[in-house]
Amino acid sequence: GPKKSIIADISVDAFINIYQVREALDLLSGRSACYKWQDKSEIDEIRKMLEEQKEVAQMEQVDSRLFLKMDMAFHRKIVNITRNSLLCKEISYIYDLYWRYNFYSLHVTGVRSTVAEHERILDAIERRDVTLCTEQILQHLQTVKEHTLVGIAKGFSPVDMNKTKVGYVFR
Repeated sequence: GPKKSIIADISVDAFINIYQVREALDLLSGRSACYKWQDKSEIDEIRKMLEEQKEVAQMEQVDSRLFLKMDMAFHRKIVNITRNSLLCKEISYIYDLYWRYNFYSLHVTGVRSTVAEHERILDAIERRDVTLCTEQILQHLQTVKEHTLVGIAKGFSPVDMNKTKVGYVFR
């Protein structure tokens, strides 16, 4: 059935290819956002999203699907403030491919550290600090990448992805 093809498609090589393109597009998006945001309300709106994401991350049982939706919404919002419709389109395509790999990293990554990394990225964008923004995005994605590879190596079943609630252990 369709389950089988999902499992077959998940591979380290496929992930690395998608990851490399995602990293390049996220960097372009973040750097561009530093220059292109126009109104403080744009920054405030993203900050409000991060507050909501933080609340979800504090829950005893973190709803992994909700958290990942918020995670993607954050990244998409940054693309939106670049006002580059082609970049929006390309990044959307890559995020769709990337989406299911996110579940692998969540089993390793503490969701709270993800929110903290998002906050640092947004701070750099607000300050229009391209160098800092680049550093923060690379650091953020590097963590996600390592954790995804650990998740793939552990080989937990993609069936786990359908569970709405995932209990996280914060160390």
